[in-house]
Amino acid sequence: MISMKLTITDIEFTPGKQLVKMYPQFADDFAKYIAELMKQELVKAIEKQRYSSKWAPLSFSYMRYKKLHGLSLNVWEAHGILKDSIIARKQNGHYVIGIDETKRYKNGPKVAQVAKWMEYGTSTMPARPLFRPVITYIRKNMGRYWRKFLKDEKGIII
Repeated sequence: MISMKLTITDIEFTPGKQLVKMYPQFADDFAKYIAELMKQELVKAIEKQRYSSKWAPLSFSYMRYKKLHGLSLNVWEAHGILKDSIIARKQNGHYVIGIDETKRYKNGPKVAQVAKWMEYGTSTMPARPLFRPVITYIRKNMGRYWRKFLKDEKGIII
């Protein structure tokens, strides 16, 4: 079984731990499938603002700043650097999903640090969780993803 870790939240889990018991030879492939799916879901959630109804709106001053500088008005997106820095890769025997730790904003903080501030908030910025709702959604739908994986990737219908 291959475990996964979301670096922004430090959540660790083994995808479909019970489900893959019927086909243990697919455990590694399924972990890779879920890691890529999670990366796609994170990007889609930003693009479609999937959780915006649960997020505090951007401050008036920051919204004005974004408009003046031609930046995206979406939460979790300004330049697109954060969205483009989302990774899903195998590292040290498990999959890591999060933000590339080597990426930095020009003359600024690490992109991963900004993602943590966004996820959990700061003393001056409310939390706008993205990683936690996405992992919750994927966990709740693991059976559906398992069946889709078997059908689409392995040609098995259950």
